[in-house]
Amino acid sequence: MERGANYIITPEGPRLRGNYLAMLEHQDYTIIHRSIDTERLRELLEMEQAPRRELLSIPNIALLRDTIQTDIMGRIPAAIARDGSILDKTGHERPHLPSNWILKRMGRDYTPLQRRWEPKISGVINSIEKLAEMLIEALSNYLSTIGDREVYLSYSGGIDSTLLLLVAEKMGIETRIVTASTPGSGEEERVVEALEMLGIGANIHIALIDEENIDRYLDIASRYIDTSNPILLPIAIAEYAAMSQVPSNRRLIMGQGADELFGGYDKYRREYEHFRTANLIDISTLQYTTTQLEWRIASDLGIYVDYPYTHVEAIETSLQTPSRYKVMDRNDRHRKWVIRKALEILGAPKELYMRPKKAMQYSTGLKKLIKRTAEK
Repeated sequence: MERGANYIITPEGPRLRGNYLAMLEHQDYTIIHRSIDTERLRELLEMEQAPRRELLSIPNIALLRDTIQTDIMGRIPAAIARDGSILDKTGHERPHLPSNWILKRMGRDYTPLQRRWEPKISGVINSIEKLAEMLIEALSNYLSTIGDREVYLSYSGGIDSTLLLLVAEKMGIETRIVTASTPGSGEEERVVEALEMLGIGANIHIALIDEENIDRYLDIASRYIDTSNPILLPIAIAEYAAMSQVPSNRRLIMGQGADELFGGYDKYRREYEHFRTANLIDISTLQYTTTQLEWRIASDLGIYVDYPYTHVEAIETSLQTPSRYKVMDRNDRHRKWVIRKALEILGAPKELYMRPKKAMQYSTGLKKLIKRTAEK
């Protein structure tokens, strides 16, 4: 591994490839993402003081010797010492480290030093147009840090992933679509229809799950979850099937976090009187949701997952959003009005940006397929 340039490089097969950050996995290195330019990285690595807020959007950089940073999701993406060496692995093996902290490594343990950032909020913003523009800018700023000009996107044709797709397209990032479906579910048709409405001719990779291969997927799911869990089982299968379409060492963009941050879950409508409390709890515990499952799958498949909605600026946008722009009342079956307004601003047709939310286990048809298999 070359260190003279103060950035990490990683092997591609038996060869090393320059200008990549990587994480140590046993005796090998796994690509995380393309580095920023050498001079900028050298400047960051030479800093002694706590990182300034504007630097925090650059992922996977540890600015102090023997320190690590956890991101908003509680992961340790990678830790890089001043000499360019890697100090630690990723966080899925230690999933309960506090999120959003800089920590000092003390032997095998970590001592929290300080929070990486505090929300920069001037108060509630009552313009949905302004909030939508802020969200578009937050997602754009996140995607601008990754360096890749081609990414994979977990896409269902829903509004969360559609907004990510449009922002990536606007930035000139080529997007390849991955999804999972069962025969007769209509998921494949929804994806194709959404792309046609947007006028985007993206490459689509669809994992078809049917009665012929469901047993294999059930066996795979048992590696990651308790397969008796009726909620997580179809999610685990769908996530694995979609993520397995992504080549090794590539980046997958996912829309997780949008429901928590902008009021997507139907429970917020049904329990509207307690929405604000429930919503803040969900935001603060993002790292304990299905992302743990996704990190384990991604690690086994040798890919890296990104969550643009968890960017610090997106979280700040959420915290400045009035409740009525998340969930209007108990009868609001659409919700997530800031995301819908952002899609309208970017030119999506109303038929698409007003699509109702449909949970993955239902949209893919997996819940029905698993039930039929269990009844045999």
